[in-house]
Amino acid sequence: MREKADLLLTAKRIYSVDMGFGIYEAMAVRGGRVLALGRARDLEDAYSYESRLDYPEYFVYPGFYDPHCHFLSYGWVLGRAQLFGTRSWEEAVGRMVAHAASHPPSSGEDQEAWVQGRGWDQNLWGGGFPDRRLLDAAFPRTPAIAIRVDGHAAVANAEALKRAGIRSDTRIEGGSIRLEDGEPTGFLVDKAVDAVRHSIPRPSRAQIRSALLAAQEKCFACGLTSVSNAGTEADEAEAMIGLSESGELAIGLYIMLVASEENLRIWKGRGPLSRGRLSVRSFKAFADGALGSRGAYLLEPYEDDPASKGLF
Repeated sequence: MREKADLLLTAKRIYSVDMGFGIYEAMAVRGGRVLALGRARDLEDAYSYESRLDYPEYFVYPGFYDPHCHFLSYGWVLGRAQLFGTRSWEEAVGRMVAHAASHPPSSGEDQEAWVQGRGWDQNLWGGGFPDRRLLDAAFPRTPAIAIRVDGHAAVANAEALKRAGIRSDTRIEGGSIRLEDGEPTGFLVDKAVDAVRHSIPRPSRAQIRSALLAAQEKCFACGLTSVSNAGTEADEAEAMIGLSESGELAIGLYIMLVASEENLRIWKGRGPLSRGRLSVRSFKAFADGALGSRGAYLLEPYEDDPASKGLF
């Protein structure tokens, strides 16, 4: 009697991660798990199956795993102004203006009352860091923040700086606030960026759910079946755990917690969690910043910023 399978799949090549990294032409699956890999003829003889998929011109790979990424942040970015690949600061601000016009905030969505963008890279337009003047002109009364591609630097407009309490005399350990003629230019690095982020109202559970599911859809579409969330707040972790338990979040997820007092208090007694395809078993801490933002701590000063070696 043939063993039962849910699916028989054939392809031009099926790449495995067995001991020999073998290449096969057929795969039998049951309950979401691989039963066997081999020749199509052999598996046809060995298994009865409810459905069959044949891809004679395609390749099948094991699911890809990104061990250090920002899964939820990716979900947020999908709904914000895309500044990746902009060739000037003017183009970046123009995209934020267009995004704000096409995405007016809904009633009660305090977080979305902010205009947020992500992805600019000053190296694409000559290397000079931008300031807030264009953002101030575009958004004179609305808080706006444009985060660099690496997430370690940003430009915030005057309203965003005001809400974060950043003034000419503000000093933030582990962060940099660029001044010009004694006033903040809006260019911020590392923990100074966090100061603005923390002034943005926390998202609702429904908003977190929408961002996670949007990120999951995009990841699955390109073969990512397991990811991490490097730096997770307490409410975000609870949302991820709940969605994983309900089955809505089917992607494998490794949660690194932010080393906040709240997380330390909650997880000190709770201990590591491993449940299904989700695990919580580490904290993320920072030593320094990133090279592109000039926050990485160097032994010698930056060539284009002789007054700075970076930030711890």
